[in-house]
Order: sequence, then structure tokens, then C-alpha cells
Amino acid sequence: MKPEKELTADKVHSLFPVNDFGGYDDRLEERDTYCGESHFQRYFLEGPNNYVDVYSLFKDMRLKIMTNANIKKPVECHHFVIAYSNTAIFRPIFLRRNMKDVDETEVMSVAPNNIPDEPKKTDKVRQYFPETWLWQLSLLGDSGSVELHETAPDTITDWNAGAFCLGPNGFGISSAATLRTFQPFFVELTLPYSVVREESFTLKATVFNYLKECIMVKVTLKESEELDEEPCTDCQRTGCLCADESKTFYWNLKASKLGEN
Repeated sequence: MKPEKELTADKVHSLFPVNDFGGYDDRLEERDTYCGESHFQRYFLEGPNNYVDVYSLFKDMRLKIMTNANIKKPVECHHFVIAYSNTAIFRPIFLRRNMKDVDETEVMSVAPNNIPDEPKKTDKVRQYFPETWLWQLSLLGDSGSVELHETAPDTITDWNAGAFCLGPNGFGISSAATLRTFQPFFVELTLPYSVVREESFTLKATVFNYLKECIMVKVTLKESEELDEEPCTDCQRTGCLCADESKTFYWNLKASKLGEN
């Protein structure tokens, strides 16, 4: 599966149009006027709303409460005055009283709800081409987990594993896990696509050594009634193979009988 097609938690979350599932909408939101109104050119802004009170708890649950009790925490009012410069272009200048006790984060908090811009799509060079090894359904019990025992392919490969589940209570997705299958010593044959009878060809066998030490190897070809071995003066069948090295051995063969497809 291509990386851009893989299922991730971020892609699932982006399917929902609203990221904030708490609070009131505009029809239920109460406009607080604790700071009062002014006939002068002043703005009255409340302090940061990072506190928790009875009203905020009901608001997070989207429950509307009607009571004459005082369920809101007192609001701290900050007064701003607008002054204008004497230049040709009128530019408002915001002044703040008692600036010594002002935190920059308080000024930033008066901005409207920040809606993140949609990330720009960039073309990525495709360089990740994994093959699918497992794609199957498994039934989960009351424990919520399951164990799978599989035999990995005999290749040096990094596998990325992921899982998701469906149930009556919702949808779940796991974080990605990696698995590396590793074989320290193996032989890989290079075979022609097809061979006709009485045709000669060269068989190549490459031996890979990923052990930590050097070893002496000797490669032999099993006798077959369908193949005849031809003389090869330069062919060597033994050699010393050190760590992280590979060596290729050759046989000159001729197909003598018809084989199976």
C-alpha cells in the first residue's frame, strides 16, 4: 500500500468537519456584559478563559442550565483606549492601562477562534514500495487483543504493521509497528525465464553472508535428470565469505529433457 493511501489516526480525525465537540453554538452562547459599556472609544475585553467553574462544566457537556445561582467565576476586565496618530493615514493605536501586569498571552487571547489553514498539497517522490504480506480479519474477544502466529518470508525486509477495529462503541486504530525479518545466511538463484530442450544456459547462485564472522563456503549442484552439466574451466565452487559479503558461483548447464511449467 502506498504511504499516501495508508490509514492513519490523523486521516480519520480529518474526516470530521468539527474538531471541537464541546461548548455551545452561537444560538446558546451567552454574551457576558460584566465589564459594562462605554460611550468613549474603549474596548472592554475579558481575561483568559482557562479557568473551570460550574458553568464551563455544563458548557463542555453541551447542557444548558437555567438558574439564578452564581455559577460563573468573576471575570477580570481589561480596558483598552484607541488613539489615532496625526499622520495622513489614520492608524489605531491600542493602549493598555496597568501594563505592568499584562501578559502577552492575554492580548493574544482576544483574537477570534483560529481556524488552521488547509495544508498545501505537495507532490512527493514515490520511493516506498512495500509488498503486502498479511491482510486478514481477526475476531477480538472480551480482552480486546488477539495474537497471530505467522512465518515471515525469508528475505531481509522491513515490514510496517497496522490494525483497525470496528465495534458497537466506535472505531479504533492502532499506531504503526515495524518488524524486520532477517536471515543471516542464504543462497539466491538467478534462473532464466524459460529454457527449451538442448539449450545451454548459465545458472548463477549468489551466497549472502550476514554473520559476524568469515566462513568458508562450498556450493554443489544437486544432480538432475533434466539437466546436464557442461565443463567450466573458470568456475570456482569454494571460497571464503566474510561478514556482509556475497559471492556468485556459476554452472554451465544444458536442458536435456522436458520439464514442468
